[in-house]
Formats: sequence, C-alpha cells, structure tokens
Amino acid sequence: MTDVQGVTKNNSGKILASFREIPIVCAEKAEELKKKMHAEGIGGIIAIGKPNQNILEIPVSTDKAGIVVVGGLNPIAAVEESGISTKSRAMATLYEYSKLVKFKDLL
Repeated sequence: MTDVQGVTKNNSGKILASFREIPIVCAEKAEELKKKMHAEGIGGIIAIGKPNQNILEIPVSTDKAGIVVVGGLNPIAAVEESGISTKSRAMATLYEYSKLVKFKDLL
C-alpha cells in the first residue's frame, strides 16, 4: 500500500498524508513557515492550496485554504516494508493534561 522507502531513496513512492484547513488570512504565513522549514531540512508540508479552491481534488471550505501534510504512520510503514512485523493500536486511555511534561525536559 505504501512505498515510504521509495520516497526516501528515489523521491518517488507512496506515503501517508493528512489534509487540514486554515483560515485564508493565515495562508501567507503558512507559506513563509513552509519555506523556513524547508531551509532547515524539515519537509512535512506537501502542498498549500489557494484560498477557496480545491487542493488535490479535495474540497475546501469557504474562506479557508487547504494544506496537505505528511502524517500518519509513515515510520511504521517503512519498518513493515523492511519485513519487520509491527502492531499498532489506537490510544487506549486519556491522560491528565496537567501531568504532561515538555519534551525538552525529558532530554
């Protein structure tokens, strides 16, 4: 179903992605952030659509712009493609927000 390794090795393949919508007043800033991320070697944004227009044949709400981002279980898909079996489960519990810690504090 996926070809994450093909994308990483040959720039051609199939990966999992997600679709999001943002207010059109944020579209310009999103483009700026995409460029900054790319300059730092972070690619996660695949495409940012034009305001009020479909993106990759996905309808977009009025006064919104669509964004397609890399998402999902791409790292797990790459492991499976390598022949290593994995098991994924949906989150099974809720966690008290006030007990969460910053990731930086764990390093």
